[in-house]
Amino acid sequence: MGGPEVPRTEFAPESVQNMVYVRSEDAVVDLSKQRLFLQRVQGVNRTLPKVSIGTKKFNPFDLWVRNPSALKVNELVHDAGNPDRIIPAPHGDGYNINMFQAPRYVERAADMTKVQPFLDFMDYLIPDADERRYLLDWIACKMHDYTFRGTAVVVVSKTQGIGKTTLFRVMQKVLGPQNTMTLLKEDLVESQFNPWRTSLLVCVNELLGAIDYAVNRRSHNRLKEVVDTSSQVVTVNEKHMRPYNARCATSFLFFSNHMDALFLSSGDRRFFVAAGAEV
Repeated sequence: MGGPEVPRTEFAPESVQNMVYVRSEDAVVDLSKQRLFLQRVQGVNRTLPKVSIGTKKFNPFDLWVRNPSALKVNELVHDAGNPDRIIPAPHGDGYNINMFQAPRYVERAADMTKVQPFLDFMDYLIPDADERRYLLDWIACKMHDYTFRGTAVVVVSKTQGIGKTTLFRVMQKVLGPQNTMTLLKEDLVESQFNPWRTSLLVCVNELLGAIDYAVNRRSHNRLKEVVDTSSQVVTVNEKHMRPYNARCATSFLFFSNHMDALFLSSGDRRFFVAAGAEV
């Protein structure tokens, strides 16, 4: 009836039955783990004890891969718009494994006794009512649709310690640490590696890094290229991994204590600047 072919007796050890073999990487991913990561075949065989069948001993992976029910996929992808782990490859050519891990929370009616402290905090953090309303709508859009990117939000306040990073921690709690990241601006615009492309939210705590005006100008021009409101397919380059494709759904929170932290042209729609509290 089109279902998977399964042997009468599953002879693979339980320790490897949740694994998926990724052909492009010659590696496996354990779906039972909360955070997915690649494991080399040799590493799996080294870390797990051998299995005895009669008088012979076998590596657990070698037994697993012989099973007709062993799942083999083409490559890694990352699609925040799809909650499924195993997704069809384009053009009906087998399957891919989706590295996106959706946040884990239960939707229920709002308990205002718990919501109100956050709203009170936002009243304090963003004093201007229109700017605060925009930011709350921005957060709501992200919660309803993970692929929403929106404009990059910049919160500027000359006063340190007003709680800007608290806003990021609240969103990190909801979106999950696996979907959020904090970066230095230099890592965002200059590094050859871009694992942040798979994050739903990236926070940069201080925009003004280099003192030199020309250096800042060049980095901000690159920053404008990075910040994009569209959901696009990009190439992710991580250390010790082959590049793979991701549907970039990254939103940005930028914090700064300097009023001249960004070189923005009038009417730039890629950024929204909000004034933080001044204590």
